[in-house]
Amino acid sequence: MGVACMKINFKTLAVGLLIAVAASVSVGAATPGYGVGTANDDVVLKASQTTGYNTYINQRYGYSVDIPAVATESEATPSGDGCYFEDPKTQAVISTYGTRNMMNMTADQLYRIALNVNGSPQLSIQEKSDTGYVIGWQKKDKMFYEVLVVNSNGTYSSFSVVYPVKEKATYEGYCEHMRRSFVPTGVMTQTK
Repeated sequence: MGVACMKINFKTLAVGLLIAVAASVSVGAATPGYGVGTANDDVVLKASQTTGYNTYINQRYGYSVDIPAVATESEATPSGDGCYFEDPKTQAVISTYGTRNMMNMTADQLYRIALNVNGSPQLSIQEKSDTGYVIGWQKKDKMFYEVLVVNSNGTYSSFSVVYPVKEKATYEGYCEHMRRSFVPTGVMTQTK
């Protein structure tokens, strides 16, 4: 009886762990719950070198990405691992995220988890490498775009964008610029 109980507990632990990891890479959920505001001392933004963008810098995990200036509402996550931005006109949501890769997951493992968590969508964008992936898809009236990089320092960082299909022409350009501007690790700043 003790062995059977141990097998059940291990299975329960494994399922719980998979759910926790999957939640960290999911972009398919509805708009995250966060307060609305334009002034947030926890969000480090600086002027981008590109007009129409601000550069978000995550000091905890040392990554940065240009955020479209139309995303005027922001809130840092309580743990300091990322930030949510919203374009109030279109309700497009941009999420950034970094974390320690405590399970030493590969980019391929994280890619498969992201697909499973999001219901195995029909991908319109699918690029994979040994260190990361870029995926995109449409679900009903929303477009989803996610970039994730597994860093050599034991972390991974990502950003995702969820926007209305009717804004596709604009947001495809934003997503491409964000991808080119994304620095997944090694960014540090002393000023806010």
